[in-house]
Amino acid sequence: MKVILSGVCFCLIVFGFTEISRAQAQLTAPTSENSAVSKPTTSQSKQGLSDVKIILPGNSAAIPTTGTEASPEASLFLKGLTFLDTGHDAEALETLRQAIEHDPNDAAAYGKLGVAYVALKQYKEAVVALRMAIRIKPQIVDAEDYYQLSRSYTALEKFPLALEAIKLALYVQRAEQINLESGNTFRSPAVADLHYSAGLAFYNLQRYREALEELKQVIALNPKHAPGYFGLALTYLATGDRKAAEKQQEALESLDPVYAAKIAKLLAIKTDNPQGALVFVFKTNP
Repeated sequence: MKVILSGVCFCLIVFGFTEISRAQAQLTAPTSENSAVSKPTTSQSKQGLSDVKIILPGNSAAIPTTGTEASPEASLFLKGLTFLDTGHDAEALETLRQAIEHDPNDAAAYGKLGVAYVALKQYKEAVVALRMAIRIKPQIVDAEDYYQLSRSYTALEKFPLALEAIKLALYVQRAEQINLESGNTFRSPAVADLHYSAGLAFYNLQRYREALEELKQVIALNPKHAPGYFGLALTYLATGDRKAAEKQQEALESLDPVYAAKIAKLLAIKTDNPQGALVFVFKTNP
């Protein structure tokens, strides 16, 4: 029996790494290779709603417990992480650049350089840095890196790639959670934020059923996650379920009056669609 169980576990591990390798290859491939799935266009927008924006959840601020090393690039890397954790994003960017100058193959530094670029809303540069980290040493790219890569692709309206990145973030986060139980510490976004980003990606690919599933998980994990309620309301509006959207708007009244007012404004719009659906591109501005 032990031999059989060991064999099954080995097969599952091999399958998992195969799926990760496939997705990583797609993320690091040229953009033209990923053009099979088309993103929604602004021509699909109605009632002038193509400019709807939402603030994505912010970065986690957990201090890592990385072991120190004597090499200059290691010290610079740790210094860069400290700058990130304290909100000094420009300083983090410069310090991590210096770490890469000392070691051009430092995948970890490239990953956190990408995180710094996202914090500064330089999404194209973030994608370049994060893809470089994946290309150099994919096994050390963590959930935070994939999460920020997904946010960057969403901001750039490259929604299929955003979905691939957030799927990897969720997969890696589960592995990190196991290690956390063993006493290891990782920089990692909240699980609710990961599912929220997945919901955004599904929404923008007009896969509304899957978007609803992800956004419902957000609320289950964090009942006070205002962007989650906002995303649910927008998704219900896109499917024509105005009553469900109204319920989310009511929940937002106490959580975030600004979001609540935005949904109320959208609910007031009359549509010629017989099902009452409002379809528009869900843009982001982290």
